[in-house]
Amino acid sequence: ECSDIGPKSVVADTVIGPDSHVSCGEVHCSLIGPNTNSHHQSLVISALWPMGRGNVGYGSNIGSNHTGRLPDQECTVGEGIFWGLGCIIKYPVDLSRSYYSIVAAGVQLPPSTVSMPFSLIMNGSNKYTDANAGDRNEIVPGWLLQSSPYTILRSEEKFKKRRKAKRHDFYCDWRIIRPSIVDACIEAREALRKISALGVAQLTGQGTSSNVNSHHVYTKRNLIELGENYMTERGRKVGIEAYTTMIQRYAFRGLFDKMYKILDGGDVNQAVREVSILLLGHKTFGQTITSPSEITVPPKSWPIMPWQEESYNNIESVVNHQMHVLSRELEHLIEPKDLPLTTNVKVITILLKKMISLEQSYVVKVRKSKLRDDTRGSQIIPNYKEAHVHAMNDPVVKMAEASTNELVTKCKELISSLDSYEGITLNTPQSKL
Repeated sequence: ECSDIGPKSVVADTVIGPDSHVSCGEVHCSLIGPNTNSHHQSLVISALWPMGRGNVGYGSNIGSNHTGRLPDQECTVGEGIFWGLGCIIKYPVDLSRSYYSIVAAGVQLPPSTVSMPFSLIMNGSNKYTDANAGDRNEIVPGWLLQSSPYTILRSEEKFKKRRKAKRHDFYCDWRIIRPSIVDACIEAREALRKISALGVAQLTGQGTSSNVNSHHVYTKRNLIELGENYMTERGRKVGIEAYTTMIQRYAFRGLFDKMYKILDGGDVNQAVREVSILLLGHKTFGQTITSPSEITVPPKSWPIMPWQEESYNNIESVVNHQMHVLSRELEHLIEPKDLPLTTNVKVITILLKKMISLEQSYVVKVRKSKLRDDTRGSQIIPNYKEAHVHAMNDPVVKMAEASTNELVTKCKELISSLDSYEGITLNTPQSKL
């Protein structure tokens, strides 16, 4: 529905989803999901891309499905994958859990499974050749979240505005940051955290666990999710920070929505009591809490589809998932000096203040990611500023600023409402702290 095959295209034995467009290139024996675009000369063959929302750059070859024996290989593509100019993908490849990742221009991707959401895969650097990186490409987990949040925000709006299909709402209308994506980022972050420095020393033969620096590398021998790529220590830290920020922003929004909805009726006691129960339940502080909405996916199976999630079109389920995620993050959010608290009101106030800080930092990152293009363009192209919209006037940046300002204002109102109740000990599970 509302898909299009343009002039000079070659499309055969292919199912194309709603709001997708192919022009000039070739697509054979593939399943292409919604909101996917291939506007230039390129090849897509034997690609299973059910959730679409991606882009195929000029000259991309996706991919080499013939082994010299039989043309029976394929590629499983995750939601939102961006194939850069002239990349070459050698089958079989599984990127089904590398949601919204970028395969940069000129990359030759060998057969492998990569499971790191929002990542950048780019050509490797020669300086890592002696550190067992070999001829591998470099992966930076969570790069899009950390260095280009503008891209994610723009994509979210783009999918809304360009969605023309009316009979396939379930197949086109879902948010990028949703429970299953957040769970995938939690899994990726924990995998990055568990890599030991000693493992790096053993792999590279360089130094010990005490002198690991940003130039040390990891491969699939350390972390299977990296596939046939290497990751630097700096990249590992970028990934942990990027995933953590996204996870906590998502979780804080659930806290805000829950508090704001209840406080709209003026009952602070009820708001604190309900939030405290959701945050702590019957668990002790710091104990891992597993969300009931999480679905265990067996290895080598497809991720669940958005409309199969318990939270699909269910706001209450989303908020409950956000609160469960927040309960798991508490031990990383509450400083040791803040542990001897007397009331849960203080806990909630601290969390709301941290939310304000994260939101303000986020909008700065959105602005900076667009500003980098302005700065580079102005240094290279004459009269660049006269022909392009500056970051300060960009509609996506302005939308982010307006949304953040409104959220921060309301959050401060919540904190103000809680201040007068700060000394009251409520009948909630606060003793678990």
